[in-house]
Amino acid sequence: DADSSKIDYVLFTGISSMVTTLAFILVYLFDWEDNALMRITELIVNLLWWVFWLTAAIVTSTINDTSRLQASCAFSWMTWVIWNASCVQSFVAHRANKGAS
Repeated sequence: DADSSKIDYVLFTGISSMVTTLAFILVYLFDWEDNALMRITELIVNLLWWVFWLTAAIVTSTINDTSRLQASCAFSWMTWVIWNASCVQSFVAHRANKGAS
């Protein structure tokens, strides 16, 4: 069923986002973000999950179902907006330290 695979994709995106966020919490707890490789990795990961959440929000918008799915759709769009902010912050941080060794 097409709707089932769409829901599976949204679940994958949500669960993988949570795991990724937990990994970056460890990065910040141990002050590893000062590393240039970590800054570019953070930027790339943020951009990748920005695309995942944009796609998830679009996918949930195409499923015709119950009010629970409409709530899921709304949360997908809100999460995508939050990833926008995270991408901007990562890009600014990357640009600020671009010349540092």
